[in-house]
Amino acid sequence: MAVLAGDAMTALAFELIAERIDDTVILTGDIHSAWAVDVTVDPFADTYERTTGKGSVAVELVTTSITSPGPFGDAADALEREKLTLSRLPHIQWLDFRGRGYLLLDLDAERARGEWWVVDTIAERSTGEHLSAALVTERGRNHLVRA
Repeated sequence: MAVLAGDAMTALAFELIAERIDDTVILTGDIHSAWAVDVTVDPFADTYERTTGKGSVAVELVTTSITSPGPFGDAADALEREKLTLSRLPHIQWLDFRGRGYLLLDLDAERARGEWWVVDTIAERSTGEHLSAALVTERGRNHLVRA
């Protein structure tokens, strides 16, 4: 049995997904922000295209925390960091550093749809919420688009 860690484990995982597993959806959380990502070995290489998803081997849906504060200070700072991150990382299809809430995942044989719902406030008890974003990947695509 081989034990792999770090880069070797990442390389093996990408190889297995790219060559043997199709329609992979990775679910992640506990980073106090929400993301929708095309997973690719190198998002900066010519082998990946942001608009078509060519070169993406999977998709990742990241849910935010329900009540814990975000990774950045005020909303204006978080918004600027969102814009900066999106401009620098082409495989990120959507992200939110400001909202608190949850991810609703709807799966069937033809597609996976993620909806990020954001609560109106974490300062007091409330039932208010709204849909922040919805993205979908269709069977065989490994690419997220707005729903």
